[in-house]
Amino acid sequence: MAEAERQGLYVLLDFHSVSMQRQYPTWFVSNPADFGLIYNKQAYTADNWRRDLVLVAKRYAHLPHYLGIDIYNEPNGVVRWSTGDANMTDPNNFWKPAVEAASAAVLAANPNLLIFVQGINGNFDNVENTNIPMNWGEDFQPQAYQPLKVATGKLVLTPHTYGPDVFQKSSFTAANYPANLPAQWDALFGKFAQTIPVVVGEWGGKYGNGTGGQADAVWQNAFVDYSISRGMRSSFYWCYTPNSGDTGASLTTTLLFARTNLPC
Repeated sequence: MAEAERQGLYVLLDFHSVSMQRQYPTWFVSNPADFGLIYNKQAYTADNWRRDLVLVAKRYAHLPHYLGIDIYNEPNGVVRWSTGDANMTDPNNFWKPAVEAASAAVLAANPNLLIFVQGINGNFDNVENTNIPMNWGEDFQPQAYQPLKVATGKLVLTPHTYGPDVFQKSSFTAANYPANLPAQWDALFGKFAQTIPVVVGEWGGKYGNGTGGQADAVWQNAFVDYSISRGMRSSFYWCYTPNSGDTGASLTTTLLFARTNLPC
C-alpha cells in the first residue's frame, strides 16, 4: 500500500472471500462443516467481518490514494437482498442490513472512503424479474424498492458481469443476441447510474480466444457500447495479471480499449 501511494496509484481494497480455498457465498461462516475452509479452522462471524473491514479502513487511512473498500465479493447462494423470499427468512443471510452495518462501521473508522457494494444473484421475492439470467454479484433490482441506507455520497454500486467465456447464459444464444443485452443490464444495474455511481467491478474475457469463441468478443463490444451510452465510463477489467483461467489478462485485449477509448 505504501508503494502504491508512492507511485500515485489509487487503490480499492476488495474483501474477496472468507475462505482460503474458494469463493464463499456469505461474509460469515457458521457451518462447522466449512470451518476447514477458514484460516484458523473456526467460525467467522459477521462481527469478525466488520472488525476486519474496520482494521483495513483505519490502517491505511493516512494514504490519500486509498479510495474505498469493496466490502464483499459476489454474495450468492443463500444470500437474499432482504425480506421477500418465503423460503429464505434467516436475517443473517440478508445482504442489505449487512451492507448498512458494515458501511457505518467503515465510515466511522475512515470517513474518506467510498463503499463499493456488489449485487446478489436473486432475491426471489416475486417483485424483481428473476427470469433475467444473472452472474453472481450482478443483481441490484431490489435497490429500486428496498434501497440501501448508506451515507450520502459514499455508496458505489459495483456489479460483476461476464460474457460466454466465463458463464454461459441463455441470453447469449437468443436469436436477437446481442441486442437483447442492454435491457437486461438496465434492469440489473444500469438504471441506477443516473442517481448512484455504478462502477462495474469485474468484466472481461479472452475476446474470441476463449471457450465462448467469437460470441465473447461480441459481448465485450456490446458491453463497452452500452457502458458509454449509459455514462458508465469507469470500470475494473478482469484481470491484469495473466493467471485467470477463464478471462486471461487485460494485456490480451488492448485493442478493445484502443477501439473504444473506454477508461478502465
